[in-house]
Amino acid sequence: MGEKAKVEKFVKSFLNSWMSYDTGALKSMILEDKNAPHIGTDADEYIVGKKALLSRFESISKTGVGMTTKIKQKQITVAGNNRAAHFALKFDTKVYKNGKLVKNIDNVRSTGFLVKKGKEWKLAGSHVSLPAKSRAVEYKK
Repeated sequence: MGEKAKVEKFVKSFLNSWMSYDTGALKSMILEDKNAPHIGTDADEYIVGKKALLSRFESISKTGVGMTTKIKQKQITVAGNNRAAHFALKFDTKVYKNGKLVKNIDNVRSTGFLVKKGKEWKLAGSHVSLPAKSRAVEYKK
């Protein structure tokens, strides 16, 4: 299996673990770096380091919230002599609370940067962005 296929497999597994708040699986996928940034849409979602990110996942998992996704677009790039990679995703998600659908969110965007440690890929940094109701800037033709 080529490196791009390995990265695609990692991204799929990471996304599934993230959506189900499987902190056990996530723990082995995130780089041991106390300064790695993981950023979300909300102001309180500027998370630095593996420990803080796992703590955030654990606190959310206790609320009964779960999600599913349908990927619409995916781009994966492997670089640096097959030691670094980047992914960009666009997907629709459904949010559930105690098994009941509470929200559909279309066009969520996520990017991540991976590094290869030994034979395994690790998430070194990430960003998730929800679509805004309107643009910050209106562009004219």
